[in-house]
Amino acid sequence: MASTPLYSVVMTAFNSDATVRSSIESALSFEIPADEIIIIDDCSTDSTIEIIRSYAKIDSRIICVLNPTNLGQSASRNMGVGLAKNEYIIFMDDDDSSLASRPTLHLSLFETGNDLTYVSTLKRYSNGYSVRCENSNYSYRGTDGGSVIRYLVLGEKQDFFENLFSPSCALAVRKSSFLKIGGFREVMRRLEDIDFVCRALDSNLKVSWSSEIGVERLDTQGEDKNSAANAKGELILLNNFRHRFSFSERLSFRIMVNLRKKYFAKQRFALFLSLPQVLLLIALDPRKVMSIVNRLVHDFRKRN
Repeated sequence: MASTPLYSVVMTAFNSDATVRSSIESALSFEIPADEIIIIDDCSTDSTIEIIRSYAKIDSRIICVLNPTNLGQSASRNMGVGLAKNEYIIFMDDDDSSLASRPTLHLSLFETGNDLTYVSTLKRYSNGYSVRCENSNYSYRGTDGGSVIRYLVLGEKQDFFENLFSPSCALAVRKSSFLKIGGFREVMRRLEDIDFVCRALDSNLKVSWSSEIGVERLDTQGEDKNSAANAKGELILLNNFRHRFSFSERLSFRIMVNLRKKYFAKQRFALFLSLPQVLLLIALDPRKVMSIVNRLVHDFRKRN
């Protein structure tokens, strides 16, 4: 790059005193330093805010904002973008660590005209099990948005890429493009990241995914990370893009949401009573059997 553009980091934090230090330290260690690091504390009840303020005292780039009430990640990210003074914004979570090379990866993708850019991630679990969430190197240029949305929502495989992962912790955006589509939907506390990229695709923004690992994620639990919140997010997502799917696809999706909700809530008897729904699901889409098997294998590895 002839000259390195300035960028802002927007990090959201909530009750993360065990992990937020590592997240902040990783942001301070970027090989291309951030111009500002905006950290929105979403009304934590532990020592998270004190930790953030201690870093703000020793580095003037850190801007600490405390929400008066718990607003959720979507509202907090939107607030952070509104405060950012730069066009390029890298999002971070309070339980993830970004690699030093991450800004270089994003900025190189912005240089080719992208509005949204994603890096790949490595997700680690407490028992040592890890999963490489490695993207295909793929750029959307306004020709196959419906196919990408079908992949992101339904998991429908495509011929022109293998994997695309779109968590907010791996995302960087142009502020102008972010504001153009209205940021994250604040009603959503789960899957708002998938909703965001799908709306970007619907608006024909330019989106690129990189196969390079830029973030190490920890498997942590929070108040919003539960089966009910997941199910609510999935149904909002389905409704937002219902025009992309047939009736049978929407029915199949709703059955999967119901089964996942009972599975994650460990409602074993309710799952047994849902056997007719499982048979209907298989009849509607036999490929869902493989999805269920993969989920069971993944959860077994997480626990062992």
